[in-house]
Amino acid sequence: MKIKSLFIVVVAIAILMSSCKPKITEGVVVEKSFRPAHTELEIKMIGEMIYLNTDNVPDTWVVVLENNGARRKFKVSKEKYHDTEIGDTLKIEKSRR
Repeated sequence: MKIKSLFIVVVAIAILMSSCKPKITEGVVVEKSFRPAHTELEIKMIGEMIYLNTDNVPDTWVVVLENNGARRKFKVSKEKYHDTEIGDTLKIEKSRR
């Protein structure tokens, strides 16, 4: 019985550890995107009541970095976005995902 429990714990730890990927903070810019300011509408129904919520989302500038096959998106400033070209090597100091 103890061996079976130990086996289950080891398998669970292995599964959890395999999902832990190192988060990259530097790499080659492989993609850039700009999303203009917009309003998002959320509709919720709680019981018989319907609630509407609007959220004003500002302009967003995003770069995608790749390092050793791993990719990660970062929100960057307008200036950093325009100063960066695809193929540039970039290091993100503060994680702004």
